[in-house]
Amino acid sequence: DLSRADLSGVDLSGVDLRITEILGIPNRGAKLNGANLRGANLNKADIRGAGLIGANLIESRLIRADLSSTDLKGADLRWTQLFGAELRNADIRGADLSGAQLGFVDLTGANLNATKLRSTHLQYANLSWASLQVADLIGADLRHATLRGADLRGADLRESDLRMANLRSIEWDNSTWWPINSKFEGARNIP
Repeated sequence: DLSRADLSGVDLSGVDLRITEILGIPNRGAKLNGANLRGANLNKADIRGAGLIGANLIESRLIRADLSSTDLKGADLRWTQLFGAELRNADIRGADLSGAQLGFVDLTGANLNATKLRSTHLQYANLSWASLQVADLIGADLRHATLRGADLRGADLRESDLRMANLRSIEWDNSTWWPINSKFEGARNIP
């Protein structure tokens, strides 16, 4: 139980922290690259700027956690709960967020290039100015999401639900895969 530990700047790369609680304590800049945090409770944790490259966060809870500017490249976040989390300017390239719960998450300016977001719940998420080049969004729920200025070149959105989403000023090209028309109902600024 690390629920009262301040891990700011501490290097815990490769450590096994499964089913650990790290609640509401500042842990800014902590180095957790390759750490096993499967099932960990990180609700409301302040881990801005942390290094979580290749970390195992499967089934972890990061509800309302602040992960702004965090390095999550190649991390495994399948089935993770991130409701209301802050991930502004986070580097999430190549991570797997399949089946994750990301409702009301702020991903403004985040780099999600080549990220797996299959069947991910992104309702009401803010993806403004995020880069989602070659991202796998097959079956993602993007209802009411804001994708203003997002880069979707090469992204695969087949079977995704974009109803009521804001697609204003998005970037896309001929390699972008779109869902069937019925999944655009009420979407604004459809390409």
